[in-house]
Amino acid sequence: MPEFSSSQPKRVEFFTFNGHDYTTLEKVPKAIALQVLEEIRKVGYEAVLPVMFEKVLGEADYQRFLTDVGQIEDENYDWIQAEIEAKVMGAVEGLGEGSRAGGKKSAGS
Repeated sequence: MPEFSSSQPKRVEFFTFNGHDYTTLEKVPKAIALQVLEEIRKVGYEAVLPVMFEKVLGEADYQRFLTDVGQIEDENYDWIQAEIEAKVMGAVEGLGEGSRAGGKKSAGS
């Protein structure tokens, strides 16, 4: 039986606002992509945006962002949201890649 371990995803600088450096996941893990897909299934895409923000920014930066968001100009907010969505949806698109690209086969294959 295989034994798996876990590691913390790497975080990288994302943007600075009011002297605070926000970080983001360098790469969104497939597990987070799956969690986001499940939330989209339950509540719809627009309602899941806060989940995406929290998963990618991390809980502390997300809470700080909620405090700062009223001061962030719309075009800057739009850029932040687009970057977060691109990271998450890129990971969502990659969910099936292991099986399509010659990865491990399921028990029924």
